[in-house]
Amino acid sequence: AGANSNEVVVSENAVWDNDGALYLNSGISNSVSVSGATVWADELQLSAGNEFNLNAGGALALRSGFDVSTDGFNWNESSLLYMTNGTLNGLDVTNGAAYLNGGRNLTLNDSDMNVSTTDLVIGLNGSDSTLRIENGAAVTNVNGAIGQGSESAGNAVVVTGAGSEWRNTGGKLEIGVDAGEGNGLEVSDGGWVYVGDAAEADLTGATTNGGLAVADAGGAELILNNEAQADISGGLFLGTTNGHSGTVTVQSNSVLRAGTLAIEDGTLNLKKTGTLEINGDFDYGDDAAKFVWEDETVLSVGGMLTRSNGLSGTQRVLNLDGGTWSPADSNVVSGTSNTVIVADSGQPVSYTHLTLPTMIIRC
Repeated sequence: AGANSNEVVVSENAVWDNDGALYLNSGISNSVSVSGATVWADELQLSAGNEFNLNAGGALALRSGFDVSTDGFNWNESSLLYMTNGTLNGLDVTNGAAYLNGGRNLTLNDSDMNVSTTDLVIGLNGSDSTLRIENGAAVTNVNGAIGQGSESAGNAVVVTGAGSEWRNTGGKLEIGVDAGEGNGLEVSDGGWVYVGDAAEADLTGATTNGGLAVADAGGAELILNNEAQADISGGLFLGTTNGHSGTVTVQSNSVLRAGTLAIEDGTLNLKKTGTLEINGDFDYGDDAAKFVWEDETVLSVGGMLTRSNGLSGTQRVLNLDGGTWSPADSNVVSGTSNTVIVADSGQPVSYTHLTLPTMIIRC
């Protein structure tokens, strides 16, 4: 028989570091509540009739795996579960999808999550949930979504550090589709996100900088909608040379930023009010099947833009933000209300005749 009706409250920026396991598995009506503070433990052992309350501003850091569906574990809004080893189990599963929801935040540090047979949704009709995959952590699911439902806003996935991976084996990742505003993805410092079944070895030009690969033997798809943001410090890869294809669509005030862009087999659709920012070179060419540049959009290039045709269409903006463009077309800018912005030592060069309805030069 254990002790009953005891309570521990951890608050006011306190840190309680258990050099071993934290046991709440003896007696009944015992509880630990964490608010605005941090509890560390090798593991959490929790039995029925007792409670661990992870409240707003609180963090639980575990050095082993854990099942969040354990009876008595109350993971509340604006709190963080941090795992440094092992496997996370027990996310809510509805209609074949696992959900990280309700303003809950999860960091996997050199750990993983058991969702390989389901879709994974970050933010179902809820706001400000974040999944962070870091330091060699790995998550594999079928299809992925960041933000789902009209009330889902400000949800995010961050993948960072060498060896860190998020794999969407079903070939679809949606950010902000049928959702609220401001959902996002960040990939940095050697982390990788895969949409489809391609691997790093399949990607031409892949480096240790990591990146985002949209490539599957059956066709992969990435969609950004409703002011979604995707920041990829490494490369963005669409398709491969060995039979994997991919499509990316950026629309509705969404922004996709990448260090480099390679389209081997697929299409990037820059649709109305979408923005594409490439820090390095962009070999656009004149293949409309690979890059579909619609009206009322912004393309920003920080390196060499390879495209022989001039800028046409309606209300398109080309921002040479330190970049260089050598169009062969005598009409560098034509159409209606189009703009070329030359900033930070960028320059359009090697033209024979200028036709420039709008050109802005910023020093």
